[in-house]
Amino acid sequence: MEIGEKIRKLRTDAGMTQDELAARLLVTRTAVSKWETGKGWPGVDSLKLIADEFGVSIDSLVSDEDVQSKRTTEDKQSLRLYFAAIACAVAAILAAAIGMGGVFDLPPMAATVCRWIAVWGMIGYVMLSFAFSRASERMGKRRVLASRVVVVLVVLVVMMGFVGVAGSMG
Repeated sequence: MEIGEKIRKLRTDAGMTQDELAARLLVTRTAVSKWETGKGWPGVDSLKLIADEFGVSIDSLVSDEDVQSKRTTEDKQSLRLYFAAIACAVAAILAAAIGMGGVFDLPPMAATVCRWIAVWGMIGYVMLSFAFSRASERMGKRRVLASRVVVVLVVLVVMMGFVGVAGSMG
C-alpha cells in the first residue's frame, strides 16, 4: 500500500476530513489531498506529525515500496530533463554550424536567426543541465560527464562562430 493510501485510510478510519487533518498537521487541505492522491509526499516534519496523530510509526507509513516508487518517479523526471538538455545542445550545435560556419550561403536574416537559436539552445542546455544535476544525484557518472562534454562542445562551437562572424565584420 502506498503512503497516500495509508494516510487516507488512517484519516477516514479516524472519521476526519482532509480539512480537519490539515488543521491538525498545520498544512493546507491541498497538501493532504496531494499526499493521498500520490501527487506529493509529506515532509519529514509532517510525517512525524502524522505518525503522532494516528499513533503509528513513521516506518509503518513509509515502506520500502513507497521509497522505491518515489525514487523511480524522480529518475524518470531526471531522464526527461537530461534528454531535453541534450536536445537543446544538439539544436545549438546544428544552428551554430549552419548559421555561423559559413558553409551555407544564407541570407543575413537566416544567419542571424541561426545564431540566436544557437545562443538560446546553449542557454537552455546549461539551465536544464543544472536542473538535471540537482534532480538526480544517483544518475551514472558517465551520463553526467557526457553532458558536461556536450556543454564544452556547444560553447566552443558557438564561440568559434561568433569569432568567425566578428572577424568577417571587421
